[in-house]
Amino acid sequence: QLKVQFTRFGINLGAAKLVGITECLSFIKGICTIMNKIIPQVSYILTADDIYLTPLYLLLIFLVVWRWRKHFYQHSELKKYIYPALFCRLAGCIFLALVLNFYYGLGDTFSYFTGANEIWKAFVKSPAIAWEIISNHPRNYSPAALDYALHSGYTGFAASHYIMFKISGIIGILCFGTYLPIALVFSLLSFWGTWMIFLVFYEKFPHLKKYLAFTTLFIPSIIVWTTAIHKEPLCMFGLGLCFYSFNNIIMGRSIFRSIILFSLAALLLLNVKDYILYIFLIAACFWAYKAFIQNLRLPVIRAGVKWFIYLAFLTALIYLFVSDNNIVQDTFTSYFTKAENLQNVMVNVNKDFNAGSGYELPTNDFSTLGILQSFLLSLNVSLFRPYIWECNNPLMLLSFIEGFATTLFVIFLLFKAGVVKIFKSFQHPLLLSSLIFSLLMAALVGFISFNFGTLVRYKTPFEPFFYSILVIIAFNKLPFVKKPGVENKLSGT
Repeated sequence: QLKVQFTRFGINLGAAKLVGITECLSFIKGICTIMNKIIPQVSYILTADDIYLTPLYLLLIFLVVWRWRKHFYQHSELKKYIYPALFCRLAGCIFLALVLNFYYGLGDTFSYFTGANEIWKAFVKSPAIAWEIISNHPRNYSPAALDYALHSGYTGFAASHYIMFKISGIIGILCFGTYLPIALVFSLLSFWGTWMIFLVFYEKFPHLKKYLAFTTLFIPSIIVWTTAIHKEPLCMFGLGLCFYSFNNIIMGRSIFRSIILFSLAALLLLNVKDYILYIFLIAACFWAYKAFIQNLRLPVIRAGVKWFIYLAFLTALIYLFVSDNNIVQDTFTSYFTKAENLQNVMVNVNKDFNAGSGYELPTNDFSTLGILQSFLLSLNVSLFRPYIWECNNPLMLLSFIEGFATTLFVIFLLFKAGVVKIFKSFQHPLLLSSLIFSLLMAALVGFISFNFGTLVRYKTPFEPFFYSILVIIAFNKLPFVKKPGVENKLSGT
């Protein structure tokens, strides 16, 4: 593994002539210097402090949720889902922390925690230095700040990596710079994000609350992989808040407050994983369009608005594909090329390091048929793989079980509901937008993920939406679409 890495940096181990202890030590020192420049030192995540502080923070989190539950859900039928869902999320967090520390021993979470721990140590010495690390880019750190920011002061990380340092560091100040308490707070945010997704689906389909609670709150991959100090808990919180706030805007409730919350959540997504926000906005446009059309009372006006929007969309689509050098086409090609390059690089890394969980997709065909092929294969990877023969460790086996269960449920849905009911269900604005979001997200993460271990985290944002669509189509027996101007008995509005 080292030979592969050093060869890329111009070091030929085969040509190195080590004739004595002095030369050996000099060579090893040079190697360590290069490695420290490439990957700054990271900390192990679990210490004895986690044993003492974790029970305290578990108690504090349950107290916070108890007050929140008492205030908002004292007489609600939904309150029975809060404690079980929270317990599962926190248990998943502790389980994942143990797996990361004792099984994997590396990963992004080690880097994020190291940055948070450095901020905590700086805070203990001087809050001003900690604030400098939080509020500035490493290029602008003073020598005093760089003395503490040995890892987070490295200037080669992506912008979203620095955001994770800062967010983890702020939470870490409240958690004494200890991994599990910080991870539990991240997991609490993830729980609230999925809870807001659950609330929107429940509002539209209250009679399916048991199924929707499972698909949004109790999916195993959601319980485990949207916890700990990762980007996924923050993304789930931001996505849930965007989803909940946008629904309130569509429904005309607390519009100003909802716009503020939507903007804050969008800002979070933009800084952590911007593509989630972009895909959500695409889906939200379809949601707003369908909701607007369905609320028009006069059929003539409704038909006229429909045809106007269709023609405008068709004209824009033709322009984007026919016109040369337009900004949208250039942006799409740029992102597609970056995604292709990323996957090619990571496929080579999988081969070099013998990573058994890697997979490949065809990426060099930019024709319409080639893009369609990549889209469908990426969907297959995200929704239904890994297959049983691709599993080489227990965690991959869990992913296989989930993918296989999804395959069986999709087959069951086709036979139970039929193609006609499935297509009719997408007349509902929420289901249409959720489908668009799920398919675009699944295709994207399936295309850019280089192995199944990464994919299981990347695909968590769309899973509550996709699985909720499946159970709604399978078990809903009421009309999916209300008549214009008639009270929607389904949603109780």
